[in-house]
Amino acid sequence: MKVVRNIAHAAILAAVAATLLFAACSNSSDGTIPAPVPVLPQTPAPNEPAPQTQAEEPVDPALTIPLTLEAAAANAVVTFDNKAAGPVTYKVNGGEAQTIENGKSKDITLAAVGDKVEFWGDNKTYYPVESLGSRVKISKDCYIYGNIMSLVKSENFESARTLEEPRTFSCLFMDGSNNRGLLKNKDGIDLLLPATTLTDSCYLYMFSYCKGLTRAPALPATTLTTDCYTCMFEDCTSLTSAPSLPATTMKPACYSGMFSNCQSLTKAPDLPATVLAKSCYDSMFAACISLTSAPSLPATTLEKGCYNNMFLACQSLTSVPSLPATTLAEGCYGSMFKRCTSLNSVTCLATDISASNCTTDWLLGVAATGTFTKADGMTGWPTNSASGIPSNWTVNNK
Repeated sequence: MKVVRNIAHAAILAAVAATLLFAACSNSSDGTIPAPVPVLPQTPAPNEPAPQTQAEEPVDPALTIPLTLEAAAANAVVTFDNKAAGPVTYKVNGGEAQTIENGKSKDITLAAVGDKVEFWGDNKTYYPVESLGSRVKISKDCYIYGNIMSLVKSENFESARTLEEPRTFSCLFMDGSNNRGLLKNKDGIDLLLPATTLTDSCYLYMFSYCKGLTRAPALPATTLTTDCYTCMFEDCTSLTSAPSLPATTMKPACYSGMFSNCQSLTKAPDLPATVLAKSCYDSMFAACISLTSAPSLPATTLEKGCYNNMFLACQSLTSVPSLPATTLAEGCYGSMFKRCTSLNSVTCLATDISASNCTTDWLLGVAATGTFTKADGMTGWPTNSASGIPSNWTVNNK
């Protein structure tokens, strides 16, 4: 068909050319063919803007750096235990590419301070079977930085934003009893987790017990998945800052235990979601003993266990934001502020607290005296009770 169209097009052009030639001859006084008039390139009028071409959006150079571990101490050994379906490729100091096959483990020695190993792969998950996941372990202090997406897309990973299978990076750097604080942030260069399409449990326990990390990577996703950030930074006791959390679409347990026992964390990020999910914030900041302020909690429709244990044992909290929901859900505020020993001010505007265990032990172990502000006309609060209004607290109406 393309050949036919080309022939037809050529014929039309030939016919037009012949017509023009005939007209030119007819208009010539002596029957000769006049000289062709040169065609000059068109330029915009003086007040007309020049045509614009669409410029490609520049790529952040940081996104082009693959996942990298760099020795902060000589003779650091990086062990990559690969349980993914396919191989992992690595290079030491930009040298020859080497392979870690599926089911194999490789000890990589970084002899000098500043030596580094970079990783690539094309695996959709590094935790393909329940209780059988890949792990990266280190023997001495190492910096971690670069784009984690180089593990799921070895080429053009700088543009990768989609995770495809559950537990993608679950437990990958989980410290446990192996490292205990050897994984460090490097000044001036970050670890990047740029995915905006997540999967269930994708970052579950990813950095749990990494006591050497002081800052967390940015987490840009606005739509979450079940267990996506569960216990992601649990027991990261040196973590001083949390990333922005812009998500507005929640799923069950999405933030559960995310920063639990992050003892150096002083400020919580904003939590803009107004539609919650079951256990979405359960234990999110439990035992964050340096946390001095809590984020606004704007949701007015609650779900089962949504705030359960959220600020358990946050000993430095003195006040918390107003809780605007009027109807509580099963277990929603259970142990929410339990053992917050400095807490002396709470505002709760609930008028229906009939749901099972909705306030069980929620103010157990708070300050001996304080102020409780309730909705005007609400008479259903238990008094002198850790599951209602604590003893010796002044009650105000709003």
